[in-house]
Amino acid sequence: MNYPPKLKIVKANAQDQSLNLKNDQDMKQDTKYQNIIYYKYDGHESIESKDNIKIDFSKAVIEMEKIDWNFKYRHIGFVNKRTNSCLQFIRLDKDEWYIDVPIQDERGWIGYIWSCDANTKSVISTLKLFFEEAHWFDSLDFVMGRVKMDDRSWVE
Repeated sequence: MNYPPKLKIVKANAQDQSLNLKNDQDMKQDTKYQNIIYYKYDGHESIESKDNIKIDFSKAVIEMEKIDWNFKYRHIGFVNKRTNSCLQFIRLDKDEWYIDVPIQDERGWIGYIWSCDANTKSVISTLKLFFEEAHWFDSLDFVMGRVKMDDRSWVE
């Protein structure tokens, strides 16, 4: 598998891209603010992690909703500055996401990741746990792999 995985491009209108979570009960009971920043590239806006823009759970869901799966390089990531944990997402389709968690040591990323594919409901549930600083890692079926730095290909 290449890293990032080959992404299929699907034609759809913008209305179909909504995550339809605005009325969800979880949204009504918002997660408390944490020291979490985000970065993204969605074809319309680019925010880098070095910008250190803080975000809460409600805004994170709104930002994820904006991710257009028709745009090739779309991604969004969240970094908890207190725990130094990171979750990164690529929206593959209306209800399909690729998720990875970079594995780091004291020097930074070491070329390994935990990754998986999941549906929107699972992604939002995991993201909510991430913002709550609850045990989120076991909420998805991650597989460990290595990214070869010379050609960015994926090795399991």
